[in-house]
Amino acid sequence: MKIEINEIKPIEKFSYLEVGNQQSKNGNPLIISRELPIYTGEFENEKTNLDFLVVCSDLQGVVKVDSEHKLLGEELPEFIKLLIEVELTEIENPRIGVVICGDLYTSLEKRGASGDVRVVWRKFKDQFDWVVGVAGNHDRFGMRLKH
Repeated sequence: MKIEINEIKPIEKFSYLEVGNQQSKNGNPLIISRELPIYTGEFENEKTNLDFLVVCSDLQGVVKVDSEHKLLGEELPEFIKLLIEVELTEIENPRIGVVICGDLYTSLEKRGASGDVRVVWRKFKDQFDWVVGVAGNHDRFGMRLKH
């Protein structure tokens, strides 16, 4: 499969928070507001019947929803699905696949934290036809067993 991304200008941005590599005056990690750029591109694969392919990685951020923080990857799938359906296609019920390339976990308490990312994979699967990918070095699936 050949994938080409148009990185000239994002079609949309998605706001999130991440932990900076500096500390605030009270010793807590510095929290930074960021925007995830969303680009379009094209893919070639004669053996697929997909209308769209979503490729993402390093979703190490959180989104504030009401009064709680959720992983960026928990909130992003619904946004991307809506963006595709409203802005990018007139196809009814487009077939959409997802390739996730790891590092989906973050904590606002500590830079480089690791944790359970099963909810992120489920949220992508809830919105799209299929999801494949690899885990990153910060991603865990369930609780880690202690020896």
